[in-house]
Amino acid sequence: LERLRKCRVVEGFVQIMLIDKYGNDSFDNYTFPLLTEITGYLLLFRVNGLQTLGQLFPNLTVIRGSELANNYALVVYELMHIKELGLTSLIDIQRGGVRIEKNPNLCHADTIDWKTIAPEGENWIKANQDANECTTCPSNVTVLLPNGMTQMIRCPSREVNRLIHNDKPSHLCWSSNHCQQKCPTSCPKSCTKTGECCNTSCLGQCSSGNKSQCMVCRNYYYIQNNHTRCVDKCPDHMFLFSESRCLTEEECYKLYKPLQRVADITDDHPYVPAQGECRLDCPVGYTLTPAPGTQRLTCVPCKGPCRSECKGMVIESISQIQQLRGCTIIQGSLSIRLRQLGGENVVRELEKVLYSIEEIYGYLTIVRSYALMSLGFFRNLKIIHGTVLNANLSLSVIDNQNLQELWNQNVTIKRGNVRFNDNPMLCVKKITSLKSHFGDGVGIENEEQLNKTNGVRVACEIKKLRTKPTKISLDSVIIQWDSFKDLPDMRQLLGYVVYYIEAPHENVTFYDGRDACNSQGWRVDDVANMQELDQATHILTRLQPFTQYAYYVKTYTLSSENLGGQTDITYFRTSPGTPRIIRDLHVYIENNTLVVSWQEPTKIYGKLSAYKIGATLNDERNDMIKQRNYCHDEIEKPETKPNIPVESTSIATTASPVKDNQNQCSKEECAAFCSASGVTESESGLKIDVNEVEMSIGFEDWLHNYVYIKWKSKIQSKTAGRQRKQCNCPSWEQLLHISI
Repeated sequence: LERLRKCRVVEGFVQIMLIDKYGNDSFDNYTFPLLTEITGYLLLFRVNGLQTLGQLFPNLTVIRGSELANNYALVVYELMHIKELGLTSLIDIQRGGVRIEKNPNLCHADTIDWKTIAPEGENWIKANQDANECTTCPSNVTVLLPNGMTQMIRCPSREVNRLIHNDKPSHLCWSSNHCQQKCPTSCPKSCTKTGECCNTSCLGQCSSGNKSQCMVCRNYYYIQNNHTRCVDKCPDHMFLFSESRCLTEEECYKLYKPLQRVADITDDHPYVPAQGECRLDCPVGYTLTPAPGTQRLTCVPCKGPCRSECKGMVIESISQIQQLRGCTIIQGSLSIRLRQLGGENVVRELEKVLYSIEEIYGYLTIVRSYALMSLGFFRNLKIIHGTVLNANLSLSVIDNQNLQELWNQNVTIKRGNVRFNDNPMLCVKKITSLKSHFGDGVGIENEEQLNKTNGVRVACEIKKLRTKPTKISLDSVIIQWDSFKDLPDMRQLLGYVVYYIEAPHENVTFYDGRDACNSQGWRVDDVANMQELDQATHILTRLQPFTQYAYYVKTYTLSSENLGGQTDITYFRTSPGTPRIIRDLHVYIENNTLVVSWQEPTKIYGKLSAYKIGATLNDERNDMIKQRNYCHDEIEKPETKPNIPVESTSIATTASPVKDNQNQCSKEECAAFCSASGVTESESGLKIDVNEVEMSIGFEDWLHNYVYIKWKSKIQSKTAGRQRKQCNCPSWEQLLHISI
């Protein structure tokens, strides 16, 4: 732990685990107030004697999640003595979720609005201390200001659904003495303890005297003359490292290899600067080559196709996907089994990593991956060789309840057979279309039975409908399409579904960034059936001015109906609007001149051609001036920023979602939609969520496999021939991992 003493940023992960011989006062002398940022993840597992994280990490503000522990950026698991989290400064987890489970004495784990802190991940808070045995959150707390004064602030309220919960109105807090901090909506995640907005480049708190002096930078930073400078993008001569720090070329080359890659990277300094990033590998289309006149490696464009070979693997979590970044050839087989929902970024992660794969030499298996709606993330896949088969199969797609599309390009399957079973949203004709690229002897198993388990819950005969936007304003549009009248029984047409999304470029596909439980990306409107009209219309509202959108419309029919209609993806741009207010307005006097400075608005909503500056000369009121003694009553200096009250309402992750948000569903609704097996009831009447139990077991198995690794002795035992094996067990100090 002493290695963290002088750290401000940990570039990588922090693991504290398997400490079992310590008492309740063992951590009293450990505190790391300088540490404000972890770029990877924070994992605590079976640490006895630790009662709070607040003393260890009082100023930890952000966990960026560039590396994850099985989809999670914060894990607190099986800590027997922990009583509170106490991470009172933690305001942002940028990637990954939170898992806090099996901590029998931990209170207030569920009085935190985790969805505000970690909006991109799945947050799992289970099996901790019962709320009835914990203190309640305070409504007000007193905070100590930098000037030594104190101030009373109100804790944010926690909303509950009274139809489901009988909870009384309560608040959000880390403990009975510390509220969860909520910044005003005008400066999300960037304010002082008293709710004053910081500079937009700040994340978390800033100096009360200088709002531009950030504790943590929101985006990127670099160090110049021992001062940290926050920037929205790295300067041209610098390279982004670990999604947060800008480095010079020399600094990039001097970086030591990451702790988790010590075994498989032989070079002590493997990083190379390329295309604005300091990275371990070259971008797609580039290869490593020694730079002329130096021993250093550099990335140069490939002469012809680039090859980057990787071993096959089983993908069961987002964190495992990262091992295939940049791979073009899989020397082995690839299995995808994403049973966990994994939050809202599963498909986005697959698209970012697996897009480069061109050839798989073994077999490809997609099994029980509920979140997948398309295999379009394999957008460059060309060949499955089938040199290694799985029960004579080179492609298996089995029990994917929401899969609707395969891939858009032609993929050649050279050897082995193909099996598709239990994919109720995948139409049979999309499966049989693969046959034109089968090699000799390759076929579809039980082809005549495909329609019994595939495509049984979706309309597979699609008629194209015409559509166009008719009236466009700055925040709304009226769209029109042909009514669908081709069903033999029109009562089976329940209505239409309109999908729309912001589209900066006209390259959107139907399944871009979508997974089955994604509340982001495509927005959805339901439209009632209008049988009597030849043209159906619908208005899309709450749009952003001067923004290009894509939309399409499809019919909504009974699941037993095989016929439906759908439009092409169509684009439109909303009208220009009024820009948002300018930022950081400053006025000062210089030689009888007023100098005005500002930053441009965060949203312009059009093409900004000029600024209009207005000024008013105040009339001198001599009678009032003469009545005031300015030596005694000095002129009050105007505040540089208005005092904005702290937002007082929020939605805790343990509460039911607000019904006004039509794009979100409850966990129960999502589980019912995404899983084949829902909630079952045991013989005793206790309701059991089978998927929840399986995911909990899966996480525990992963954690044990990750932590407990067979210790390889460097000295071969002379008794190697004996059946009984000896175990050289490391001390707990060797099992405490801290990556810096």
